[in-house]
Amino acid sequence: MRFLCFLLLTLCFPISLWAKSHTVKKGETLWRIATNHNTTVDKLKAANGITSNNIRQGQILHLPTSRSSVSPSISRASASSRSAPLRTTAKKPTHHKVRAGEYLNSIARRYGMTVTSILKLNRISNPNNIQVGQVLALSAPSYQTQPHITTPSKPAISRSSSTITKSKPTYSRSSSRSKRYTIVIDPGHGGKDTGAVKYGLRESDLNLSVALKLASKLKAHGYRVVMTRTSDRYLSLASRAHIANKYSNSLFVSIHFNSATDRSAKGIETFYCSNRGKRLAQLVQYGIKRRIGSTRDRKVKYRRFSVLRNTNNPAILAECGFMSNYSENKRMRSTWWKEQCAEGIFEAIRKY
Repeated sequence: MRFLCFLLLTLCFPISLWAKSHTVKKGETLWRIATNHNTTVDKLKAANGITSNNIRQGQILHLPTSRSSVSPSISRASASSRSAPLRTTAKKPTHHKVRAGEYLNSIARRYGMTVTSILKLNRISNPNNIQVGQVLALSAPSYQTQPHITTPSKPAISRSSSTITKSKPTYSRSSSRSKRYTIVIDPGHGGKDTGAVKYGLRESDLNLSVALKLASKLKAHGYRVVMTRTSDRYLSLASRAHIANKYSNSLFVSIHFNSATDRSAKGIETFYCSNRGKRLAQLVQYGIKRRIGSTRDRKVKYRRFSVLRNTNNPAILAECGFMSNYSENKRMRSTWWKEQCAEGIFEAIRKY
């Protein structure tokens, strides 16, 4: 009789119902229960048809069986979990769009990177210059193409001849120049040293305005730019030369505006102190004069100014017009005049 009862129970009830169960105790979580019974949270959820991590004290949870053959009467939730595709490890994103309040430090930590690697990948020089909405690359592309360089093609081999024709790589001149020199831009005067003040216009402000425009043009073409000052602050002459001498292969460009007791004096002039600086001075003088047009060409001149004399590399000082001349003063207030001065110096540097 007992054998018949056992046989009936075996046929009527699935083996899965005989599986172990666990009564939830106070303070227990799905993760702790799964760890104690050598299973996973996902399997535990599937075995009990649970979609969330919320469980209550006293709840009875069926523990998933490790048997390979499972009875057809297992719950639908368990069946659906087995039929679902296996999860694959999520790939690391290749880009990140900057959100409000984010900094490079937090972005780097989020993706397990360093700030330096993000700066290098995105060619950012100042880590404070990221903006909301900016898209940052998080990994280098699978192919690396050097800018301005044409990759040399493979040698063309003729079957009928033993000669091999090789094509040489072509390099952009502007790219090689931009990597060759560091351009040190020195806006003259600043801070307590305003320079000339004529008709309500300060020379230090004019110098800085032209310098910033020039720096923007150079950076856009891949040049490395260093400015002695970027705001209205005082800097000694020795400090300016010291900054320039930090870079072994640099060009030093000091920007000024002229003034004289003779109010009829006007025009453009450029100064140099060495033979290496003379050619750059000639190019700058020609570039500014050609851009401005209707003003006097006062040529290039040799002067032993402190910033020129104490600078080790080619150095020039450009005087971009006479503030003491009322007509020229009125013109140099315009954005056009300052833009033409910056463009003229930029063209000279590229030709140099």
